[in-house]
Amino acid sequence: MDDDRYFRFPRDYRAIPLTPVFDWSAWNVRRDPLTGEQSQPGSAGDPTHGLAMAVEMCNNNGHCRKFDAGTMCPSYRITRDEQHLTRGRANTLRLVLSGQLGEAGLASDDVKEALDLCVSCKGCRRECPTGVDMAKFKIERVAPGCGPRD
Repeated sequence: MDDDRYFRFPRDYRAIPLTPVFDWSAWNVRRDPLTGEQSQPGSAGDPTHGLAMAVEMCNNNGHCRKFDAGTMCPSYRITRDEQHLTRGRANTLRLVLSGQLGEAGLASDDVKEALDLCVSCKGCRRECPTGVDMAKFKIERVAPGCGPRD
């Protein structure tokens, strides 16, 4: 139960410095788990200016795997491949933003493959309990100028 090889965030997990195109500062906050109070946007020191913290909103609860109602992830409904599920895409982005998938960053083939079938329906934004917005992440990936800091 305490074998950290199975943790989503290993002990040495750190986001790599990245300058995103969009303003993700609303996610770059610290929240007190007991009181719910949070710091000012942009104040948490995230080296991705909030992008990594937005991706980390996916808590792997699996709601995106449901087939009983809603729009959630049409490409997953067809492929039934975890890679094409909101959760799978968020995990790919988390691995990239922490440098665990190599130096290509958001331009990597892994990210392209994971996001290619996203149809930007915004079902994840509407139906995910944590409000993960994969369509916005997809735009961030293809937007010019997004990349590691010099």
